[in-house]
Order: sequence, then structure tokens, then C-alpha cells
Amino acid sequence: MSLTRKVPKWHEDLHTESVGKYPKLKESIQNGTSKYEEFGEFSNEVFSRLYSNDNIQKLKKVEHWRRWAKEAHEILDDLPEFKSLASRVRGNEMLTAAAASTMVSETDKRLPEPKDRIYDATDIKEQIEKLKRELKNSPHGPLLIDEEGKRQRLNQLQKQLSQNISNQTKIDPHSIRGPLKKSAQSAIDHVDNIVTAIRAVGKTPADLNAIDDEFSGLFMQFIMNNPLFMNIMEMAGRLNRVLIGLRAKNVHYARSEVVGITQGNDLSRVIPSELAMLELDEDTFLMKFAKGELLQYKLQGNEKEGKGPIVVCVDFSGSMGGQREVWSRAIALALMTQAREEARQFAACLFNHQVERQYDWESPPKDLLEFCSVASCGGTNFMSALDWASEMVVKGVGEKSDIIFITDGEDGVDLKYIEEFKRKIGDTRVLGIHIGGYHSTLSQFCDKIWNVSKLEDVVERLLLEVMKE
Repeated sequence: MSLTRKVPKWHEDLHTESVGKYPKLKESIQNGTSKYEEFGEFSNEVFSRLYSNDNIQKLKKVEHWRRWAKEAHEILDDLPEFKSLASRVRGNEMLTAAAASTMVSETDKRLPEPKDRIYDATDIKEQIEKLKRELKNSPHGPLLIDEEGKRQRLNQLQKQLSQNISNQTKIDPHSIRGPLKKSAQSAIDHVDNIVTAIRAVGKTPADLNAIDDEFSGLFMQFIMNNPLFMNIMEMAGRLNRVLIGLRAKNVHYARSEVVGITQGNDLSRVIPSELAMLELDEDTFLMKFAKGELLQYKLQGNEKEGKGPIVVCVDFSGSMGGQREVWSRAIALALMTQAREEARQFAACLFNHQVERQYDWESPPKDLLEFCSVASCGGTNFMSALDWASEMVVKGVGEKSDIIFITDGEDGVDLKYIEEFKRKIGDTRVLGIHIGGYHSTLSQFCDKIWNVSKLEDVVERLLLEVMKE
């Protein structure tokens, strides 16, 4: 059913599939329908506009009781945030579904309650149409008195419908512009976090383009049903923006011959005018970076020998629950992104009394999803993690390896063990991040230690250290 726009049938089918995949979207439509009976059609139109605004025609005439949706769309037409959101998800079913889910959910929460819902609007309209047909076809003469009664009833129904419509659709555009603006921004943040998560597992947004794809289904289950995973992705998204800014400010062009211009997101090759955009229009820069559409030099030459692996040990003992596990694993994802950018080997583990979870470039994507979603538990044993880290360094290829050790606790480590550990890893740097409390044990085997107070500042210093030649 058309509300304010004529939506292509295949867009409607995609929206229907998304409602089945997204419990949040289905729930939001149900809640919105309690306010406005055609809220589902509004959701369908928002989805369609985000997915592709082509061939979506505005209806020439919109019924009075649908005026709230018409006003909402007119505000969306004028919102830069909505245009930015659409540019991020255009043509991608899964990202559009995620965006529409957040957009519709937030809109449902923030649209004002109508003064008087029309519970029987359809019935009233049907009665009116029936009376009109009877009056049009009725003969005059003996039935004149009956016709007069019908006319009076018709007038009553039309007044009732008009009054209810007037009450329901009295929405102040100024009262919903702010909520719709916030809804669009919330959806932008949600989509950006999903893209961060996709890239963390070595995929691109295009890999989510088929709703029935096995990886897409698994990935979106984590997105929708695991709050810890989404909190980590949100924090990782923030840190990724820090990382992009750092790389843009610390570009070192390789000694290679420029043979042309191409598109991509290798910040070591991005042309200066594109880097200037980061200061002038950060949103556009980040969007082009995510899509791999930044203009960059096409180089030809000998690549220098790469650095050694980045090895990350993340404490997930019981005391690391809550915000600490979000911070620690978001840092691991930021380091993973940096390793991918520098074409370095990468390995990460979660440890408590032993190493429980591992992830490296050879692991299937679902292992990383589980790495980011398993709950913290158990005791703490530093030596199990250090043993594992030294093995990864020995197996690694390249020079200047880095071990990053993230914890909130203390553990007794024998001095002879530390001496043997340092002998194994050679000139590998060990960088410690301590979340709260003291760090006397870390100082025995770490070259540098940072205490977390403001996460972005700590990560910026850590990444600068890892990026050093």
C-alpha cells in the first residue's frame, strides 16, 4: 500500500525480508503502529529511499490522515544527515536494513503521540463510500425520506472522519525535525560501527550485500543479538577514526615511481588534496575511505621489507567485565586494522588462567566475532599469555615485532621466567596497557606502559609507537 510514495515492488520485498531478519525493526513497526496505523508503510518508504531513491515517485495526492508521514518525508528531504546516511548504504541490502532499523526505531520513540487516534478510520471510510453509492443509484419518489436520512448519516460520518483526521495529524514540523535529525545521526553511527566490524574481519560492505549469505546472516545475528559485540564495535569505530587521522598526519611516501592515479584507501598513497579534505569535510573523507574511493597515487617500485607481527594479549578474567572488556577488545581491533594497513602479520588472544581464544589472519571470520563477544571470566595467569606471545613472535616474519599486553590486574611472575621470555623475543618491543590499579608486574617485562584514563589518548600514543619506523 502506498503512503506518500510509489515504492517499487522489489523494494517492498527487500523490506519484508529485513523485517523478518531484524527483530528490532519488526518491534519498532509494531510500536509505531500503535500511534499511526500506517507506520509499517512509512518504514517501507524510508527503507526504499535509503536503498535507492531512483524510480520512487511522490504521490500527487496524499490523504489527510497520512499528513504526518508527508511532513516527516519533507523534513528528511532537507536533512544533511539523512542524505549522508543514504550515501553510506545505497544499494546494500544489509546496511540499508541496519540503517532503516535504527532510523525507524528512533523515529518511533520520538514522534509525538497523536491527540486522538482513528481506531475505525477504515470502517468509517467504507460506510461513507457505501452511502455515496446508494444515494447515487437510489430512485426518487417513495424513497425520498430514506434518502434524506442517508444524507444526514453521510454528513455525520464525514464530520466524524474530518475531526478525527484533524486531531490525529496536527503535528508541529518543528517538534519532529530534531527527533528525525537525531534518528539519522544514530543510524549513521550504527552503520559506521558495522562497517568497522566488517573490515576488522577482512571483509568489505559488499560482502554483506546478499541477505541470505551465510556470513551475512551470522554477522548480523551478532550485531542484533549481542550487546557486548556492538559496544565493542562502537568503541572500535571511534578508535578507527583516531587511527585514520593519525595515518593521514604521518604519511611517509615510499621511494617508488608514480605511474598514475587510482582509487583506494591506502593513506600512504593518497594525494595531498584528498588528505586536506580530512580537515575541511571529515564525514565525506571517512565515507570515501570506507568505500575505497579516495584518489591515490599508483606506484611502481620495490617494496621494503615489512615489519614483524603485531601480537596482542587481552586479559579477559572476571575483573575485566563491563567497560574494561569493551575498551581492551576495541584496542585489539584498532591494532588489527593497523596491522592490515601495514601488511603485517597479526595474532591476538584472550587469556585468563590460560589462553582461551586466539585469532590471526588464517582464522575464519566467525572466530573474530566470538573473540569480540565472549564474556570475561576466570582468574589471571600472565605466563600462559606470554608463552603464547613468544611463540607467535618466533613464528613471525619480518623485523621490529610488537607485543601489546592489556590487563587490569597483577600476577606473580618469576624473574628467571622473565629473563627467559626476553631471551626468546629478542629485540621485540613489549607495550603494556593497564586499566586501573597498579602495574608492578607489567614493569618487569614491558618497555612502555600506559594507564588508561581517557581511552583515545592512550590509543593514539600506542598507535604512534607501533607506527614508528
